[in-house]
Amino acid sequence: MYKRMLPGLKGSGNIILVASDNMIRESALSCECISIYYPLKALNIFYRFLIEQLLIPVLGILNNRNLLVMMGNFPCLIWFSSQVVFFHNTLYLKKHDSGDPLRERIEAALFCFMIRLKKPIVVAQTNLVRQMLLNKFPCLEEIRVSGVPTIEASTNQSKDAQIIYREGITIVYPAYFYPHKNHHFLLKMSNYFDKLKVKIIFTIDEDSIKFTSTKKTPASSPFKFVGSITSHDLKCLINESDAVIFVSLNESLGMPLLEACEQRIPVIAPNLPYVKAAIAHYYEFNLESPLSLVSALKAFISDHKNQQLRLPHSDLLVKPSEFISTLIS
Repeated sequence: MYKRMLPGLKGSGNIILVASDNMIRESALSCECISIYYPLKALNIFYRFLIEQLLIPVLGILNNRNLLVMMGNFPCLIWFSSQVVFFHNTLYLKKHDSGDPLRERIEAALFCFMIRLKKPIVVAQTNLVRQMLLNKFPCLEEIRVSGVPTIEASTNQSKDAQIIYREGITIVYPAYFYPHKNHHFLLKMSNYFDKLKVKIIFTIDEDSIKFTSTKKTPASSPFKFVGSITSHDLKCLINESDAVIFVSLNESLGMPLLEACEQRIPVIAPNLPYVKAAIAHYYEFNLESPLSLVSALKAFISDHKNQQLRLPHSDLLVKPSEFISTLIS
């Protein structure tokens, strides 16, 4: 998400982008109009308060710049009148289920106090994120919805209109190995994939998975593990695959679904709210039923053979200029 924002922010004037993701360090620092300040991860709220309430605002004032705050990975409560608070996901909200009631109440109270005091522009990336924010924080009276900026160059890497059918289907599941990503749902279906001649590619290390549900060795199984890969390599992998599958139990966005839309790759995904909020025209199944996934795979294989694939589309994808206008205008 950060990399999608940078091209638009580069020409948008005086911006301080506050984020905790080191993945954007190299690409971001090359943009002259953006200064990146990374709040250090801390174990107690008072240290975080010092960094977020004092250090960053002082740097912003000294540099005479406006402030764009990225919410999601950490709470950021900044004393600066021209701030924009952007929720690109709901990880911040999930922190309130961490099992530490005192910390949750303090962070929520500070956040609502800052909202009422400074009345910043609050932007959510999707309507789903917006509704979750309104449910959690009634103090947020108005929330803009920005959508997701497209990467225009990606359309050049999409599949050709002519589909070449071959026996044996390759499907990629682009997800880190977290419990909610639900990899084991697929791992338990190896026999079905064998019969359908379907190969599943995981973007995780083989060591992450314990083969307790199958007697097959990894070499003879329908699964392939490519490990953690770069965003560029992932884009190439998706483009070379026949479809993208997604079996996550919950998401606030589901970026791989949107990337599949951009690359015009079929999507096989569950009939869950986060999927329906992100894309339309995909191969749908019930996550509680392996046989439902088998039916969806058979429908996809049939359409693939007949060159009548369902290609997903999304109303969340917007032009970078529209995204930036919503974010900082």
